[in-house]
Amino acid sequence: MNGSVFSKVITELASSDEQSVLAELVAAAAAPEGALDAVIARERKGSTAIGNGVAVPHARIEGLQKLTAVLGRSTDGIRFGNSIVHIFVLVLVPEEAAAAHLDFLSAVVRRLSSETDRRMLLEAGSESEMLEVLFP
Repeated sequence: MNGSVFSKVITELASSDEQSVLAELVAAAAAPEGALDAVIARERKGSTAIGNGVAVPHARIEGLQKLTAVLGRSTDGIRFGNSIVHIFVLVLVPEEAAAAHLDFLSAVVRRLSSETDRRMLLEAGSESEMLEVLFP
């Protein structure tokens, strides 16, 4: 796994609530029309906040050519589902590429399960430092 799937890293999200953070992340991904609706629909099935200040919103997107991800950070935290989230990883995947989607999600979640890595991600000073935490 490497950082090349990230179309954007947002060192400080401008959003302050769940709906606006989803819109900000999807806009940063430069995703096809309908992507935000797909992400919101997925979120309605159950929050993608996975605990420890991390959320991994994701969806399969019709017309998307390759897996695309956006890493976003909120120093103050954003209420997301029933959690306060500081680290967001939006993952958009072509409809027909479910296996790659699950592999990528699994690798990111495994990396973010480390308290040390989460702390380093929150303290990183730049986009490249943030990616270096996830992909050493």
